[in-house]
Amino acid sequence: MSDRFDEERGYLDITHLKIGLARKSGQTKASFQTNTGTALAKLTSEILSEGEQRALALAAFFTEVTVTEGSGPIVIDDPVSSLDRDRGLKVAARIAEEAKSRQVIVFTHDLIFFNDLCREADDRGIKTATIGLFSDGANAGKIDPAGVAWRGLSVSKRLGPIKNDFAPVRKQHSVSPADYEFAIKNLYGRLRDTYERLVEEFIFCDVVRRGVDRIETQKLRFVHLSDALAIRFHEGMSRVNTYSHDNPASATVSVPTPDEFDTDINFIENLIEDLQAESKSAEVKRPSMKK
Repeated sequence: MSDRFDEERGYLDITHLKIGLARKSGQTKASFQTNTGTALAKLTSEILSEGEQRALALAAFFTEVTVTEGSGPIVIDDPVSSLDRDRGLKVAARIAEEAKSRQVIVFTHDLIFFNDLCREADDRGIKTATIGLFSDGANAGKIDPAGVAWRGLSVSKRLGPIKNDFAPVRKQHSVSPADYEFAIKNLYGRLRDTYERLVEEFIFCDVVRRGVDRIETQKLRFVHLSDALAIRFHEGMSRVNTYSHDNPASATVSVPTPDEFDTDINFIENLIEDLQAESKSAEVKRPSMKK
């Protein structure tokens, strides 16, 4: 137990905290408590900051989970509260690693941590299911049928909802042109958002991300944008901008048809595939930049 606790502290980068486990053996079982390793007659909670206490508690939790037999599911609530950004990334990696051997349910309101967690899971080939919860003043814990908030979704998780929302809109084209125009304009706005997020994820390969206070320079090994793909991006972005912005009453810009929207969806999906292929090819040619 003590050795495992030291390992978990290493994962979360809190070995500088001179706190270990002290064994208290009873007649039938052994129990443990934290030991500050100092002569101060103080509780751990009086010595450590709130963030240090949270990291220490997580290390203790994962210690208990690891040494306990079986692979039952675990639930973790708001694990990165009071933690700094770097340690939050380590927590995301540790949770994703644990999810390789058991189901892990995580509650969080931190969208940056949410994206970190999803990325760490994706890197390990772990399938994730995301659910959005909210309260409406009368009830708490209500499930949002639309899922996670739009701003928290990656490019791949945005395209699915866009296509799902487009299915009923297609029918409106022949029933109510006015309703169709309103709905298709909104979908093009979502598509424009997706193009903007695409720049972060697939052109700059997550080297720089909005809302994240770090630059992952090692990922520069993936970055490469050929003239052909740059032009294709410009063409696709220009089209969705044209249809999502406000247009004059003189109707100089025609309302796109359902088939045209289908074409634009296929366009961005093919663009993403080719950007990914180009990034992989660039990494192969840069072996000295690999981790």
